[in-house]
Amino acid sequence: MSPGSKSRFAIPLLIFAVGVLPLCWYLSGLIKTHPSSSQVLSEAGSTEPVSVKALSSKERFPSSLQELSEQSANIADRVKPSVVKIYVSRGAKERNDKEIEGFFGQLPVEKDSDIGSGFFIRSDGWVLTDFHVVKNADTIRIEDILGQSWNPKLHGYDAVSDLAVLKVETENHPHLEWGESKKLRAGHFVWIVGSPFGLESSLSFGVISSTGRNVMNGSALRDYLQTDAAINPGSSGGPMVDIDGKVVGIASAILGEEYRGIGFVLPEQIANPTSKQLIETGKATRGWIGVQLGQVTLERARKAGLERPSGAYIEWLESGDIDKIPAKKAGLVSGDICMGCNGNTIQSHYDLARQIAFTIPGESLKLDVRRESKSVVVVVQVSAKP
Repeated sequence: MSPGSKSRFAIPLLIFAVGVLPLCWYLSGLIKTHPSSSQVLSEAGSTEPVSVKALSSKERFPSSLQELSEQSANIADRVKPSVVKIYVSRGAKERNDKEIEGFFGQLPVEKDSDIGSGFFIRSDGWVLTDFHVVKNADTIRIEDILGQSWNPKLHGYDAVSDLAVLKVETENHPHLEWGESKKLRAGHFVWIVGSPFGLESSLSFGVISSTGRNVMNGSALRDYLQTDAAINPGSSGGPMVDIDGKVVGIASAILGEEYRGIGFVLPEQIANPTSKQLIETGKATRGWIGVQLGQVTLERARKAGLERPSGAYIEWLESGDIDKIPAKKAGLVSGDICMGCNGNTIQSHYDLARQIAFTIPGESLKLDVRRESKSVVVVVQVSAKP
C-alpha cells in the first residue's frame, strides 16, 4: 500500500477510535445495568430466563378509577338485597288499557306468565314496580336475593305514570332511599339492578344519556331519563341508583323490540311522590287549576320581552264558573307566561304541569308570570282534578 493510501484511511480510523468505540462501551454498560424483562446478563455473559413481574393495580390504573371500581362493587352489595324478582301469571283477561296502550312501542307485550323487577322502598313491606309488570295479574309472587318469597297484595297503581305498589308482611327488610333526579345531568354515572331474562340481581352500569325525554309520549308525567345502562325484558320495575346508591329512577322501557343501548327511566321526581300517594290512598290524586299549557315559542318570547324561549305558556283557561276554576279565580289570563313556581324556575310547560299535578289539593302555588312585558305574581289554590 502506498503512503498516499495510508493517509486516506488515517482520518476515518481516528474518528472511529475516538467516537464509535466509546459509544459501544457505554451501551454495553447500559445492557448490563438494565437487562430486558425476559433475560439477565450474568457476569460471565450467559443469559437465563426470568419471569415478567406483573404490574400492581396502582401501577395499572389511576387511583380515581380504582375508587370508582370499588364504589361500583359497594353499590351492588348495598342495592341487591332490596331488589326483588316478580313472577306474574295471567288468565284470559281483556288486555286493553288506553292509559298505557301505545307506550311508543317499547313496553313488553303482556304474556300469560311474565317476570319483572321491583324494590323495597320501605322496611315494612312496601315494594314499588312498574304497573305494566303486574297489570291484569291473577297471581303475583316476589322473591329477594336471600330466597325469601311472598305473595303480595296489589295495593294501588297509577296507569298514567305506569307505577304500582305491592304490600307484603315483613319487618326490617332492607330498602332503598330516594335520591334527587333533578340533579342529574348527561354524563352522570348510574346503575340499574333487576332480573333481565329472569337473571335475578343483575347489575348494569352506564351514564345518563339525556334528560327530559318527554316528547315521545306527550305526557308531563312520563318525563324520562335516557340511559345506556342495559334494560332488557325482566328489568322493568328495577331501580336506577346514583353514585350514592340512592334511587333516582325506575327502569321503564326500551326503544324498539330489543335493547339497543337506549333505555328510558321514570325519574325520582315523578316516582317518589306518586308512590307516596299510592301507599297512603291506593290511588294517585292529581292537582288541577283549569288551564291548557303550551310551549313558549320564539315569537311568544319576543312579544313578552324575553331574551329566549322558556317558561310555560297559558294557552287558554277552562270554561265555567269563576269560583270553580282556580286559574280564573286567581287572575291568570290567556297569553300569560309562567317563569317560576314557588321559587323554582320553570323551563317548559312540562315543568309547570308536574308542579301542578303533584301539588296536594288545597295547597297554593306562587307563580311568577310574564304578562305583556311586565312581571306579576299570581297565587293560585290547587284543586283536585275533576
